[in-house]
Amino acid sequence: DAVAHRTALENDGKTVAVLGSGVDVCHPSTNLALYNSILAKNGALVSEYPPGTGPTRGSFPSRNRIIAGLSQAIIVTEGAEDSGALITASNAASLHRPVFAVPGPITSNLSKGPNKLLSEGALLVTSTADILQELGIKNHESRKKKQAIRGETEDEQKIIDLLQNEALSVDEIIKRTGFDSATAGVL
Repeated sequence: DAVAHRTALENDGKTVAVLGSGVDVCHPSTNLALYNSILAKNGALVSEYPPGTGPTRGSFPSRNRIIAGLSQAIIVTEGAEDSGALITASNAASLHRPVFAVPGPITSNLSKGPNKLLSEGALLVTSTADILQELGIKNHESRKKKQAIRGETEDEQKIIDLLQNEALSVDEIIKRTGFDSATAGVL
């Protein structure tokens, strides 16, 4: 989620963060700079929870119905079979929103979610053109702006560089970078 919000902001786009807490509670706290950037660049922070409410395990799956309701379409790139991404996709389907999925290796647990969606009729994504065409967005070639993705830290950049040509599990990223699981999970 954080990467999507950052990318939207870096490209002068608008972004809406749907929180699993009150709008005055930034979770995780490591996203405080992003939280403030969304507000500073006329984005929005949305929550169904009253101010001061901290996140709970159940509040994140619950917020997914709001994400589906606000979205024109849902694109699932990774997720386990029981991930929140599949909850969001289910909510989107019930609202008759297009659900897209990016296939992944059958050996990856993070591909099980998208692959399951594809077997259930989600729209296959092999390029951005698949999404733009389905949504009826024309002149997308003129909108293309090839921009290198840059991490905010040296460690983030190391992970981005690893992921440029192939999808990797968190375990594989840890193995290749030497990061501990807590560091790799936060980046």
